[in-house]
Amino acid sequence: VTRYRDEPRASPGTEVPPALLLGDSVLERVSDHDTDKTTLGEMIRAGLGLRCLSLTAPAYSPVHYAAYARVLRALPTRPRLVIAPVNIRCLSPQWDALPRYRRLNHLAALRRFLADPDGPVPELPENLEGAEEAALRAQARATPVFSPITGKTTLGALEDIRDSAPSAQPDRQERARQIVAYHYGLPFAPDHPCLTALGEMVRVLRDGGVRVLLYATPVNGDFAEILGGPEMREIIAGKVAATRDAVARAAPDDAGAAFLDLHDICRAEHFLHRGYMVEHMDQHGRRAVADAVATGASGLLQDR
Repeated sequence: VTRYRDEPRASPGTEVPPALLLGDSVLERVSDHDTDKTTLGEMIRAGLGLRCLSLTAPAYSPVHYAAYARVLRALPTRPRLVIAPVNIRCLSPQWDALPRYRRLNHLAALRRFLADPDGPVPELPENLEGAEEAALRAQARATPVFSPITGKTTLGALEDIRDSAPSAQPDRQERARQIVAYHYGLPFAPDHPCLTALGEMVRVLRDGGVRVLLYATPVNGDFAEILGGPEMREIIAGKVAATRDAVARAAPDDAGAAFLDLHDICRAEHFLHRGYMVEHMDQHGRRAVADAVATGASGLLQDR
């Protein structure tokens, strides 16, 4: 709001940031073993070669991106291009249901702005706590889930496994299998909130003349296949395809909206934790993603 409303009002004719980069913790994390500590977000911004505003937070998902798109629609000036990752972990009930991942206070601040687009920039309220947070967390933890790896279980049971630290190797291996299923292998509905939000984000931005570049976050498919077999790699690819299709439905035959499938461009050695299912990458993985995103963005940033 400051960059696209207040600064242009204070200095008419001032160029606003031509690009806006949204993202989750993948854009923020680096490895202790990296010699290059440049974050992925910083790499992408440098590769664009122009001013770029970056807004990231752990577990940000298309639900948050769609909220930012609605804010942009209400502002007098906008970027030429919005870039955002689609991390398929957003299709897991972990991010979708548990309040600690949902960033509800961020969404509340954005809604507060939309209620008064000419008013002061709203401050970020405190996150949920106390009885309200406990009730939402208990409700989410009771959610039943199923997959061939997890069997019939609950979201809370999988969270407990994720937070455990077994010492025996067989137990550590089984914990890893459960986590890969938890993060990537659980079924999802065709009208999942993140898929719906992804379509809304694209439509809102394109209706406002903003070009959109979305890319699938790399996933450690090598390790996922070791734990869950070839079927797990197929499940991951299927979830990426669902996000790509949501974009295509929102902007059919639209040259101003693009989707890059980068989910399998990194090998196991490109991730921070080779034996753990997170999407954070080392410097080589980050560089590969940044180069691909910068290349994809260059065409969308050209004047048409």
